[in-house]
Amino acid sequence: MVVLIPCHSFYPAQEGGSSNALYWLATGLAKVGINVHVITTNRNISSGQVVENIWTRFNNFDVEYASIDKQGLYLKEEIEKCDILIANGVFSIRNIRLNRRALCLAKKVILSPRGELLDSAVKYIRELYVMGQHNCLNVDRLPRNTVSFAQRKEYRHSA
Repeated sequence: MVVLIPCHSFYPAQEGGSSNALYWLATGLAKVGINVHVITTNRNISSGQVVENIWTRFNNFDVEYASIDKQGLYLKEEIEKCDILIANGVFSIRNIRLNRRALCLAKKVILSPRGELLDSAVKYIRELYVMGQHNCLNVDRLPRNTVSFAQRKEYRHSA
């Protein structure tokens, strides 16, 4: 089984908690024998700490610190090889495209929203796009327990 974790920032970068959280996730998955591939950028990493555009073996998993111009190419190749995509974040255009691509290729997708679905984070968002076999759905069509903010007045389903 191959798990792909695409992310904007990864250890040794210290940009928020997700860089370290994804490192520990990859380490834990690798410890139980899962083949993990991480594609990230070298954003917020000091010069010389990592080698850019080359797969690096790191704690029994593989990391590609891709330059911005090459990241899309590597993601396209790796998404076809993986069995599971772990999407770090929900609302970025890149993640929406990756999720759709993975689902079109019949890959499993695990969404890791990291707080993006909290009421305070989505108070200005009018629609939630759901990737799948159907077109994008309006949040009003979702089951009430799908997202925490679905019960708010402005999203309440009118039956």
